[in-house]
Amino acid sequence: MSAYYWQKRWVDALVEKGVERSTAETLYASTYSKEAADQSKSPELQAMLMLDINGSKAKTAARAAA
Repeated sequence: MSAYYWQKRWVDALVEKGVERSTAETLYASTYSKEAADQSKSPELQAMLMLDINGSKAKTAARAAA
C-alpha cells in the first residue's frame, strides 16, 4: 500500500469521527514525524487508537464537532 493511500485512510478515519481535516492532517504529521507508520495494522485502527490514547487535541476537536 502506498504511503499516501495509507495516510489518506488514516486522516479520513478521523474526519469520519468529527475531526476537521486540517486538524487530522496535523495530527498525522505530528504522530508520525519521528517514526514511520506501522503499516502492518490498518490505518483506521491506528487512527482510532491515537484518538483513544494520545489524542487530547483530536478528542477535543471531535467533541466540539459533535
